[in-house]
Amino acid sequence: KVVILERELSSAQTRIAQLEQLARSLEKDKDELQASLRDHQRALAEKEDQLQELLALKLDDDNQKEDRSEVYEGKASARTLSDIVSISEFDEQDVQMRRAEMKALNLSLTGAPYVNDSRDKTPLNCTLPPDVSKPNMSSLRIEYADHFDLPNHSPRADSLPAHLTSTQNKEYKRNVNETTMLGAMDQKHSAQKIQDNCSMYPNREVNDSKDNTVEPKKINFSLEPSLDNKSNDEEFTSLRELGITLDIRQENFPDILTQLKHEIKKSRSELQNCKSELKNAEEQLCEFPALKEEVEELKALLENTMASMDNDKKFYENQLENFSSNKKLLEQRLTELTQEVNDKSKDLHLLKEDILRRENMILELAKEKRNLTNKMTELEVKIDELQSKNIALEKRDSENNQLKDKVSQLQKLEQLVSEKNQQIDSLNQHLDRLDDLQRCLNDKTEEFDNLKEAFDKKSDEIFQLQDTVEALKCDIAKLNEEYDKLNSSNKELSLQFTKLEKDQENASIKLQSSENELERVNSMNNEMTLKIEELKLLTQKLKDKETEIEILHEDINSFHEEIATLKEQLKMVSRSPSPRSKSGDERRSGDRQATGDKKQLAFELAKAKLDVTELRNNLGQASQQAAGADEASSALRQHNEDLQMREESNVSELKAKLKRRAERCQELEAELQDMRDMVDRSPVSPARDTMALERSGARSPTAELERAVRDQLHYSHTLDEDIMEQVMRPFTIILSGSSDEREDIPRLALNTSKVRDKLVQDWQSCKLRYEAERDTCARLQLLLDTHKDTAQSLQNQDSNMIQILKKRLESAMSSELELQQREQEHKARASLLQRQLLDATQSSRQDSAREQLQSQSKLEVEQSRHQETHAMLQHAHAHAQQESRAAHDQCTALKHELAELKR
Repeated sequence: KVVILERELSSAQTRIAQLEQLARSLEKDKDELQASLRDHQRALAEKEDQLQELLALKLDDDNQKEDRSEVYEGKASARTLSDIVSISEFDEQDVQMRRAEMKALNLSLTGAPYVNDSRDKTPLNCTLPPDVSKPNMSSLRIEYADHFDLPNHSPRADSLPAHLTSTQNKEYKRNVNETTMLGAMDQKHSAQKIQDNCSMYPNREVNDSKDNTVEPKKINFSLEPSLDNKSNDEEFTSLRELGITLDIRQENFPDILTQLKHEIKKSRSELQNCKSELKNAEEQLCEFPALKEEVEELKALLENTMASMDNDKKFYENQLENFSSNKKLLEQRLTELTQEVNDKSKDLHLLKEDILRRENMILELAKEKRNLTNKMTELEVKIDELQSKNIALEKRDSENNQLKDKVSQLQKLEQLVSEKNQQIDSLNQHLDRLDDLQRCLNDKTEEFDNLKEAFDKKSDEIFQLQDTVEALKCDIAKLNEEYDKLNSSNKELSLQFTKLEKDQENASIKLQSSENELERVNSMNNEMTLKIEELKLLTQKLKDKETEIEILHEDINSFHEEIATLKEQLKMVSRSPSPRSKSGDERRSGDRQATGDKKQLAFELAKAKLDVTELRNNLGQASQQAAGADEASSALRQHNEDLQMREESNVSELKAKLKRRAERCQELEAELQDMRDMVDRSPVSPARDTMALERSGARSPTAELERAVRDQLHYSHTLDEDIMEQVMRPFTIILSGSSDEREDIPRLALNTSKVRDKLVQDWQSCKLRYEAERDTCARLQLLLDTHKDTAQSLQNQDSNMIQILKKRLESAMSSELELQQREQEHKARASLLQRQLLDATQSSRQDSAREQLQSQSKLEVEQSRHQETHAMLQHAHAHAQQESRAAHDQCTALKHELAELKR
């Protein structure tokens, strides 16, 4: 199974390496896409800046065109030179006839009413007479105006001559000189308005009550303002009689109107003078018939002027034809441009199809990426299972090792126990030997009794006894030396005992510190659990934000669809023959709503992205904190391991000390054995020996020493008694003899007296020595008792220390198991957190890829729109420039013509 697991692990590792390479390649692709997205955003920003500059330029052009349109509108309400010159050609009846024809024409044009009534209130519509109705829009080319987006265009054909306005022909192409659009003009297009009022209103009404006469006058086109203080009604009576009404409340009143006012005032004054002259002439007609010839001459002159006017009319008609041909050429150019626009729109559609294909490819790649990530997660789960199995195997191995260590420790303890048993057996053997020696001593005492009986025969044995006393003195000195050695050894043992107590205190302090660290580890684990819960809450918040982002994306898509539908509706409205004002207003309102919705959606998207970045930062901080907690837990583990090693080292030191103690005990036992050997040399009474053996039931080394000393004291006491008895026997024999015998042997008495004195002296000295030896033996006994007590206390302390260390070892083993379990829990939590982080990163990557795709599609759509609007703006700007140039040329031509006519 282990081999199979290893193979699976190797295959999984190779697969993980391949998947990591794929993930790196996908990350590189993501970076490239982000770079391209940034480039597109920069390009879009540049395009937006250009658009803003174009809009600013457009606003400036619109302001200029407003001024020009106001000037042209003012000019349109004025009269031309031909109108003023040709007034004298017709009379009142002809004027009335022509007005009736124009009324009929205007009545035929009023089939379709105006859509917007607000146009009637414009100041330029006041140029029509009040009795003329509004024209029909069917006679105008609305398709051309729709092409250039002129919503406020309301051209009129009232000011055109009757033979040029054809209401039946809808395909009538207007010439540049005939564009008489007197309605509310758009700011983008300011077409020049030129009226041919000569053909429409050739002559004023000549009212007899007012005595008005018409004569051709010269017009002064100087820019001097009129200094008359008459009312406005008196100033424009002639214009109202001609059917022209002006709005004087207009702010930028054109200069031509002021010139015309001045000229009209001058013509009025001249007309009054002419009236007076005509009255005088009529009075003088009867008196001066010669004036008829002058009138005929004047008629000839008028005929000549009429012929010249006809020629001028033909010239103007030729110019109109030229303008119509130019207009046809412009329309051809327009058709070519529309074809090019259609081709470009087809290319755009193809590009959009390619973009959609690429998006589908990217989506397929994202699906493959998801499948790979799923496979990765499955492999990670398998790897985690294998790791858990390996951890369980490692746990079992560690438990086996621990059990082996425990078995080895038990074996060592058994060895120690066997050694101690061996030592006990050896001591028992020594005791048996002592019993044998005591038996030998009993035998020797019997022999000694026999020797005592033969002491009378052998007096030389006294010297031998003195030698034995000297030997005993030497033995006592040796015992004193050994006693000193025992004192020194006791001192060393007390020092070692104090060291052991200090070591015990240090071990207890270390245990307390380890317990405190365990409590801190527990607190850290609790903090880790709280942080993990916070991470879970953060992940839930992330999921909520992602759902909100998806909802926002769906809203954006719905808004885009609504914008597309609105655009299609606007296109349908622009193609339909409905008026332009509504379509323009609807377009503006739709564009405003779309821009507002786009801004709101962009703001919400930015807000959601900021929230996502904040949550990602919070996740990164939480992961860092988790890593810090893992590092702290690893540090705590190392610290615990160090503590365990130290405790093991302390246990090993204690074991070494115990071994030293055991060796020291062995040495003491050896010394006791030497002492016993020394005691065995001296004879001891068997009764006393048996009594001592009966008294000392325990076979401890101190008891053996005590017995040996007591035996030695009894032995010395009995020796003294025996010596005194043997010394006193001859004296009693000598004293118990008769007085006769004393007289016979005086020399022997003297010798015995000398011997007696010597023996008394020796006895006193032996008695003193005996007392001194008794005192030393009492002291030795006290020292032996204290040594025995200390040895027992040391044994008790050693046993207590061994039990405490066993308990500590057991508690340390249990705490190690708990710590290992906690470490496994921390590892499992860390793996779960890593999985959650991986899932979160994968989801965020997928969302970012989707956002990139959507932003790319939006960028391309916006680029296409921007290009279309830019092309339309360029086209409109070119058209406006052409119209302005044509109007300028026409103005210059008219000025030249007016100058020539004035000449």
